[in-house]
Amino acid sequence: MVTVQQKRAALDEIATANNGRLTADLVVQAARNKDHVLHPCFEWNVAAAAQEHWLDVAGEIIRQVKIEWTIENRVVGAVAYARDPSLPKNEAGYIALSTVERKSAQAMAIVAAELEQRIIPAIERAQALADYLELRRDFDVLLANAVALLTKVERKAEPARRVGPRDLAARAAARRNAGTTKPKHA
Repeated sequence: MVTVQQKRAALDEIATANNGRLTADLVVQAARNKDHVLHPCFEWNVAAAAQEHWLDVAGEIIRQVKIEWTIENRVVGAVAYARDPSLPKNEAGYIALSTVERKSAQAMAIVAAELEQRIIPAIERAQALADYLELRRDFDVLLANAVALLTKVERKAEPARRVGPRDLAARAAARRNAGTTKPKHA
């Protein structure tokens, strides 16, 4: 298994060789060499890699389909299929929003999952970038508001979610320390 430190060193080496620039193509090109540290990170069996790619494309297709509705003469849109929060976190799957009763516990669970799996991690990532680049301003407030909203929505969503304890502080610390785990192809 390749450690995060080994991955970072390899990426730094590739970027240095390319004037500080890094692309996925450059990483794959380097990793094709069987002796490269990143080689074991890739699926080199063409059939298995094709299946992974097809699942990624299928997920992208699912995420591209949108629904639209009008609120006060304004057209609003969202994805038509959201990750099904009733599934275990390591299992991929979507649910058609058209099948979800509005303002139900299931609807709240979908919103809570979106906050927990996408919005809060995105704010944390932006906050970390801003810290490093010395541009941090209102990220603490933004993150606190997102976590407060998640807490409020989760209280209403609990009956529809099949998950463990809802300790926000522990989840946030685990995310910071170990990285966010997300289902592959979801």
